[in-house]
Amino acid sequence: MNNIKELRIKKVKIFLLLVIIGIYLFSQNNWLDKEEIIIEMNNLPIELDGFKIVQISDLHIPQNEIEIGKLTDLVKKENPDVIVLTGDTISRGTNLDYSQLELLLDDLSEITKVYAVLGNHETGNKYIEKYKELLKTHNINLLENEFDIYAKGGKEIAFIGLKDNVKFSQEKIKNIEKIKGKPIVMLAHRPELFDEYFRETNIIIPSLVLTGHAHGGQFRLPFTKRGFIAPNQGFFPKYTSGTYKSNNGGVMIVSRGLGRSVIPFRINNRIHLPVIELKAK
Repeated sequence: MNNIKELRIKKVKIFLLLVIIGIYLFSQNNWLDKEEIIIEMNNLPIELDGFKIVQISDLHIPQNEIEIGKLTDLVKKENPDVIVLTGDTISRGTNLDYSQLELLLDDLSEITKVYAVLGNHETGNKYIEKYKELLKTHNINLLENEFDIYAKGGKEIAFIGLKDNVKFSQEKIKNIEKIKGKPIVMLAHRPELFDEYFRETNIIIPSLVLTGHAHGGQFRLPFTKRGFIAPNQGFFPKYTSGTYKSNNGGVMIVSRGLGRSVIPFRINNRIHLPVIELKAK
């Protein structure tokens, strides 16, 4: 009789453990981490103090881990000055999911100005030209080795967008010298090029670089800020989430992303929506 009772207790414990594991995995893959990040800039005019950017990265439609309507509602509540898409908005090897993609682009373009760059999944998708057409139709500003100047209150901030999967060189950006001295936000998909973004010999050095691609290292190690594996960085990658400061004062932010790709689940690594506020220093 005691053996039967002990067996039942063991089964209940195993069941409860599986339930806890299931809830934990569900939370890691579906509960959003909205991270508010304050970035101080030496050359930011006081008129632009409080300038807000919402970063959407690695959504991987149709493998997004958050409903598009819920995401755009959250973005709208932040009342950002600018929204940026830092690559892999769609997944490689899939047809364009027009229902989700158009809902995203429609909603975002109604909120405020949107800048976008391409990631490796867009550049590897055979429908890339159709994707670019959709961006243009919805007034999304796709930046491919070019910049745009955003004006607010008579003051300016420059946004640079880099092409993906090409060796970084500022010489490829036409008229880049025109934004020298301005506060500069650079959009680039790949965080592993950190040293190149902030190289002392660059024509300009960005105040802020916004990236994604690493998916937070997929499985984040407990009690550390390190991930387990990331594309183009391998095991125990250096750049996976949050802020990284360069020696010359610039900052790179890495979003952990909002979707899934090759590995279909996350551990200790919730989907991520950086909300960035710029402050005059």
